[in-house]
Amino acid sequence: VYASNDGTSFIAGASGVNSNQGAAYIYTGAGFNTETKLVASNPQANASFGSSVSMNGDGNNVIVGASLEDIDGNNNQGAAYVFRLDGTWTEIERLLANDGMSGDQFGVSVSNSNNGVFATGASAASVGGNNRQGAAYAFTSITINSGCLCVSKQGGFIGPTGAQGIVGPTGPQGLSGTT
Repeated sequence: VYASNDGTSFIAGASGVNSNQGAAYIYTGAGFNTETKLVASNPQANASFGSSVSMNGDGNNVIVGASLEDIDGNNNQGAAYVFRLDGTWTEIERLLANDGMSGDQFGVSVSNSNNGVFATGASAASVGGNNRQGAAYAFTSITINSGCLCVSKQGGFIGPTGAQGIVGPTGPQGLSGTT
């Protein structure tokens, strides 16, 4: 469950509904009686869409994890979905790890900010030969003329080095660093 900063809306994940395809529910209005159901654009049984949810402070962008979604034959690789409110809630992007593997569980944790950064964890990702070490990924977004939120696929790997995290290279407009 995640609430907007002003407390006028919140999102709740329900990863076990409909054969574990999952869903997320956004509640708004007086008494939170207005409900919007979000589902993945390509629903899969056992994908656990809604296993994690986050809403930005303004309440108009959300990210929903589907940590057990199968991707191109990789079982439980995981995905995350970004939705934007512009009159109605619309899915604007499906986020994937650029180095995703079976069992990574990308989307097991998600977060977003008011300045357009989306982050997701892959709790079982193997990094540098370390099995199931886990990893996090950051994606940036930009707002353009019509108010469209466009997510950059320049997402970068964030991984631990000892007790500190570092951000990997992501291209000319993305985050930078070394892994």
